[in-house]
Amino acid sequence: MLIYQLPTAVQSFRVFAFFPKAESAVKFSVSDDGQNFHDVTVQKEIYFHGAGEYGYWKPVLFHAKKIHGGNFLKLELTGEMQVGRVEISHPALSK
Repeated sequence: MLIYQLPTAVQSFRVFAFFPKAESAVKFSVSDDGQNFHDVTVQKEIYFHGAGEYGYWKPVLFHAKKIHGGNFLKLELTGEMQVGRVEISHPALSK
């Protein structure tokens, strides 16, 4: 499980992940207080073109836009995978 805390509310995110075999489920959720989370529906794009000679893992991009949530983003991983990159968009702090 990974939890990211941001200074302002999450607006969107992109998560680049890699799976060695079958793709396992990843659950995404947001929270205002870091305790009570609600699920976020994500879109998924699979970029796998075969294992090739090197046994490449399956690249998958998970993304969501226009999120109405809080300052916390949680990723719950259910199987073997690697997270390569996480990009989270949020508004700048007002001065």
